[in-house]
Amino acid sequence: MGGSAFMRCLWAAAAGLLLEARGDPSACRLSPEEYRESVVLQGLNFDGAYELSLAAGLDCLGEITAPLGGVNQSLHAVADFYEQFYAFRYICIDPEDSEQSQAPPFDFGIYGSARGGGASAEASKVDIVKELRQLAASLPEEPSLADWFLPANTLFYRLRDSHVDWKNGGTKADTVLNQFIFFLQDDSSLEAARIEVSAKGKVVVDGYADARFTSAGRELASIDGLPPMQWFRAEMVENPAFNYGFKSLGPRFNRMLTLGRVGLAWLGSHVGDVSQMKPTVEVKYQDGTTGTWSWRWLLLTRSLSACQRFDAECTLNLLKKPLQSPGTLYANALEAFTALQSAHESALTNVAPEFPDDTMLQRLQEDEGLRSLLRIEEHQVPGTKAHAKQAKSARSAAAEPSEVFPRRWLLDPALSPMGASYGYAQLQRGPEGELFAVMKFPRFYLTPDESGGFDVQSRFPDFWKEFLQEAESHQVTKLLVDVSGNAGGFVDLAYLFVRALFPLLEFPVLCNEYDRPVGSLFEAWRKVNITPLVSFLKSPGASAARVKNLTSAKQRELEALLHGVTRACIALDVLSYDDFMLVQEAVDTLELGEMDADTLQQTVKVLSESAASFGNPFTLYLTAFSAEGQVFNPFEETRFRRRGGQENVELSALFHVEDCVAVYTKQFVDALAGVKNPFKDILFLSDGLCGSSCDTAARTAYMLSQQLAVEEGTPKVRFAAFGGLGGTAAEARRTLSATSFPGGNVMSSAMGLLYNPV
Repeated sequence: MGGSAFMRCLWAAAAGLLLEARGDPSACRLSPEEYRESVVLQGLNFDGAYELSLAAGLDCLGEITAPLGGVNQSLHAVADFYEQFYAFRYICIDPEDSEQSQAPPFDFGIYGSARGGGASAEASKVDIVKELRQLAASLPEEPSLADWFLPANTLFYRLRDSHVDWKNGGTKADTVLNQFIFFLQDDSSLEAARIEVSAKGKVVVDGYADARFTSAGRELASIDGLPPMQWFRAEMVENPAFNYGFKSLGPRFNRMLTLGRVGLAWLGSHVGDVSQMKPTVEVKYQDGTTGTWSWRWLLLTRSLSACQRFDAECTLNLLKKPLQSPGTLYANALEAFTALQSAHESALTNVAPEFPDDTMLQRLQEDEGLRSLLRIEEHQVPGTKAHAKQAKSARSAAAEPSEVFPRRWLLDPALSPMGASYGYAQLQRGPEGELFAVMKFPRFYLTPDESGGFDVQSRFPDFWKEFLQEAESHQVTKLLVDVSGNAGGFVDLAYLFVRALFPLLEFPVLCNEYDRPVGSLFEAWRKVNITPLVSFLKSPGASAARVKNLTSAKQRELEALLHGVTRACIALDVLSYDDFMLVQEAVDTLELGEMDADTLQQTVKVLSESAASFGNPFTLYLTAFSAEGQVFNPFEETRFRRRGGQENVELSALFHVEDCVAVYTKQFVDALAGVKNPFKDILFLSDGLCGSSCDTAARTAYMLSQQLAVEEGTPKVRFAAFGGLGGTAAEARRTLSATSFPGGNVMSSAMGLLYNPV
């Protein structure tokens, strides 16, 4: 045997021994070459991160596994919830193949059709329930986060509904994933890539628009051989790996730019399946230079101090640990309710969950170390002191107008504990000298901490009347309503604003009608036969016979059953204190073996009456109103329609929601008595991000103006949308809607108040 052959055999034998001693080598490797150290004030090392390639990051995620049973249960539980409570459960299967009537003069584009926002018919089809169950069935024995969480995110993101994500169900996997940051790196500077977009030519209403992209001060010519707009459209705007929950492509792009100006980076829990993305692309600039951008991961070392640096095995075990108990994968009822309760204390809110981009921006505002790791300067991040200082300096440099009308704040930011506001109203003068009114409405919802006790619904009428008085004194008849970036909020505030614009309309005309799909849980509840229970309650002999047959084992079963039913009744808030004490007494007598027939009968009676007090739980918190203003149960008379390619989908009767009826109570009737709207021409200005109850307000106002156009005094309502993908006016009308996710369904209240307790 030659020397070289002998050495190869020796090396092979040694390698075999080493592999046998270690077991299979991990695909996740952490090396010194990949380590980044953050540097903050005065050069202090704050913490660090491993910078991983796209493939290497997925390899590490592929080794963070959880029990199959827990993951399977979690996916099915979320599917169960969407099956029962998602308002678009059927229509999203095939939006275009659904029965939708539009009476003249309305002619809206349907999502998935040629005029439906730019998404293809195939991209708009999502059977969220079926596909979640298919994902659960496809899992390996030890599913990793890359096997289930990221693909599930992609399913949610494909719906393009900003209300839909894991937060409607609850999972702890996001805490593990948020040790990872996914970002687009400018390889020349190692910074998170930043982009600015402006118009190449003069801005013309309904004209052609072409976008100029700049990054790091240089104008982009192409990315991976494509024009920049075309690349961003394909790789991010249309890619369901990123959560841009808007039906139209234009608003998705506008939303992306908010983060693009700072640096394109996301928390790991906020991305979907990125395995098919091209790891590195060539970037060409107009000045002739070239560079590359690469998709990368940062694995943050904070919270991993128990492991030595570069110890991949220890790091992975630490990340796996929170997922090893099945109970950690799906939040329990108490946890879900506690997390959601504050958002539903005073009124129903129809606001999307916080956008992933906003979550990242908040982290960048607060986390100096993370900014350092991504090479993002503080002044680039909105909400930081450095950014505010720079913005103030820019405003000071701008010329002040010669005539300034005072702003009327709907909560002065100076009076908010956190500097927040619902917006302001102001008279302004146009370039040709004409006066017009401006209503800046950036938000329809503030948290209790932001509002500081400010009751926007009760304060709005006086605010509005004072503004109208000023407008009338200057003969102003044009109103610009700026709803750019308004993601929604209080539904009753949205309807209150519409009522202020149309003060003479009665609620059946002004308030929209809604319906809900009828699910299997509703059917199961409706079919419960309570006759045997009624017979039992009316027969003392039956109770005595049941007590006589109570063995020790059956007593324990009955005790557990009473505990469970009692907890459910308490969660549903249908059990009084006295009733609770009676049930507790029954449990005590069971534990002592002293249960008698009368106690058993009274206990069953209390629990039965409590359950019967709300009938079907689907109507418990609905509070639906008829056109006559009467509360009724819309599930008593159901309808059948074609939805998502399916015939005879059962739906509830049409109903009006309490949040619109509320603005016709005596409080608001008196507050708006005698008010007339002086504005004859109303223009809603939007970047397409006006969603949920913002959509309710803007779209309802527009539809009323169209429907009542022939009636004297009806204001004309129009929309002006800006940004988006550019191109011709016809292309913009197809891809840039002024409002988004109409009728968006906030299911958190259903989760906290109904699904978990039942």
